[in-house]
Amino acid sequence: MAATSNKVSRGSAKVKPKANAKVNPTVNAKANPKANPKVDSQAARARATAGAASASAVEPVAPSGAPRWLVSSSLLLSVVGLGLSVYLTISHYTNQAALICQANSVINCVKVTTSPESMVFGIPVAVLGLVFFVPMIVLNSPWGWRSTLPAVRWLRLLGVAVGLVFVVYLVSAELIIIGSICEWCTGVHAITLALFLVVVIGHYRMSHQEDGRPGSA
Repeated sequence: MAATSNKVSRGSAKVKPKANAKVNPTVNAKANPKANPKVDSQAARARATAGAASASAVEPVAPSGAPRWLVSSSLLLSVVGLGLSVYLTISHYTNQAALICQANSVINCVKVTTSPESMVFGIPVAVLGLVFFVPMIVLNSPWGWRSTLPAVRWLRLLGVAVGLVFVVYLVSAELIIIGSICEWCTGVHAITLALFLVVVIGHYRMSHQEDGRPGSA
C-alpha cells in the first residue's frame, strides 16, 4: 500500500507542472490590465477624452455660442460708456466748470471740451457719444448676441469700428491741436477701445462656429 501511495504522489507531482505550463497567457494579461498595453492605451484615450470634456465645460457658453464673459463685458462697457457720455453731455449744456477734473499743463478738461474740436458738424462730441453707446447697449445685450441675423452682427462690428476711428481722431486732436487731454474723454476712449476688442473676438468666434470650426479666443 505504501508503495502504491508513493507512486500516486509521484504521479500527481508530475501532473502539476503540466497543468501550470498550459495556462493561457491571455488570461493572465486580462487578470492584470497593467501588463496589457492595449488596455493601457484604451485607458489613456478615455482619460484624454474626459479631460477634453471637462476643459470645454470650464468656460460657460451663452445660448448664442458666445462666452458669457464676452456678453457680460461688452454690455457692461457699453453701459459705462453711456454713463460717461451722459455726464459729459450734461456738463456741455450746463456748466463746463462743473467737470471734476484737475487742470495742469497736460490735463485740462474745460480746454478740451470747449475747443472747436469738441464739435463735429456742429454736434458736440459728447452727444455723438450718446448716439454711439445707445445702440451699442442694444447690440451687446443678451438679445443682440443671441440674434442669428447677420445684420445684427455686422452692425455691431461696424459700430465699434467707426467708434475706434473716431477715438483715433479725437486723441490726435487732443495731443496735436489742443495740447491737452480730458480725463473723462480718455475714459470714453479707453472703453471704446476695449469694446472694439471684445466685439471683434465675439465676431471671430461666431463666424468660425458657423463654418463648423470651433472659435478660439
